[in-house]
Amino acid sequence: MELDVPGTRAARRTLLEQIRALPAATSVILISGGVGSRGLLRRFAKSAGITVSREYLGIPAAASPTCYVEDTPEAVRYFVSHVLALPRGGMAASAVLAGARAAARFSWPRNFLGAVVPTRIALGLTAPGDAEPGAATQSSDLIAMAGMHSVVLALSKDPNAKVTVLFIPSGSSEPELAMKVATTESAQASLAAERRVLVELRSALPGDVLATIPAVSELPHAPEHLALVTTALQGTPMTVRYHSWHHVASPAAVRQDFAMAERWLAKFQASVSGERNPIELHNHAADILFQRFGAEDRFPPVMDRLIAIQKRLGAQRSPRTPVHGDFWFGNLLLGGDEITGVVDWEAGMVAGDPVRDLARFALSYALYLDRHTRPGRAVAGHSGLTAGNWGAGIEYAIGGEGWFPDLFRSFLQNGLVRLGADPERWRDAVLAGLVDVAATADHIEFARSHWRLFDRLSA
Repeated sequence: MELDVPGTRAARRTLLEQIRALPAATSVILISGGVGSRGLLRRFAKSAGITVSREYLGIPAAASPTCYVEDTPEAVRYFVSHVLALPRGGMAASAVLAGARAAARFSWPRNFLGAVVPTRIALGLTAPGDAEPGAATQSSDLIAMAGMHSVVLALSKDPNAKVTVLFIPSGSSEPELAMKVATTESAQASLAAERRVLVELRSALPGDVLATIPAVSELPHAPEHLALVTTALQGTPMTVRYHSWHHVASPAAVRQDFAMAERWLAKFQASVSGERNPIELHNHAADILFQRFGAEDRFPPVMDRLIAIQKRLGAQRSPRTPVHGDFWFGNLLLGGDEITGVVDWEAGMVAGDPVRDLARFALSYALYLDRHTRPGRAVAGHSGLTAGNWGAGIEYAIGGEGWFPDLFRSFLQNGLVRLGADPERWRDAVLAGLVDVAATADHIEFARSHWRLFDRLSA
């Protein structure tokens, strides 16, 4: 049962009576929000006879959380130093975040967060009474591992989202296991596909590449149809670096990001090289595109332009290599100046078109260039780019002038040359990459935005 602990004494007395009427050893989730939530929740649990097993901080809020962070030193320290990012916001917020990350090795971040985060979630059991041992099923079974602390990532807002749980051993600074939990039947199918590709890659790739890819693991209490358990890879998501203050305004910093992605892709794609085939980024996507956008007036002419792009790309050939399928910067873990891990392999395959990963990284990196700039204002470091319109960064990368458009294009051209294709087809490759997202993204509005951007740019 999920129970909101109210702020008034009268309402709490009413809730206490309801809890006392529950069967013995009932699994409960307590939620408390507002100033002083830590003390309020703990006092209420004690008065209700509830034994609390785990407490979590809901960040930024329970209604739409980014994370549930267990209120322990290990979990909070890891969250602050490796996970906490600022997708939007200006210099002041970025400076505070940078200071918190620098101080994460000390004890104060946990105490500070525990005191100021208004939303707190607790897992527990009502008084055991005369219940038989094992009569109650604890709601915390999937995350309450002995000797482990957990950070629950709820980043995805997709209709068929997966929730990721990182398990950190007591006394450690890094997670040891990662578990993805499906929220729908479609999400379960995605996890099954990811399990298959991770197992297949184990027998196909060399050891140095496999060191950057999760290995399937097991937890006795995690049902296979519902959860995928893997080893956790060390490193900090490129998202944290990308959204640090003025990072994308620095040519040197951005070039380093592209260089890291280029080195990893070159090694990954060279590890297995199959028969050369025509470049085809979105095989069998026509039916999906018709289902999603076929009712739109502009669908026929846009499809005509897509077919022309497909023909030009089809005249080029590339080897069939392993493909990640969603190679955007949020799935890349960094250590120093190298990629130490690549996660989220739901769209992966052992043999596919490697140009997909090239286009996906470049597009995703350009898409968020204006995220920290108010609409209508010039984006720092990028002459000619104004924040506001969705996809402005991609339009700037493809058709603009300056150091970033040059880097964007050379990344694609270098990749095409490495794969044996004509570098002058870089624009066709990236436009086809937009359609690839439009056909595969789970969030329909995100997909539609890519489809309409393709319409504008292909024209």
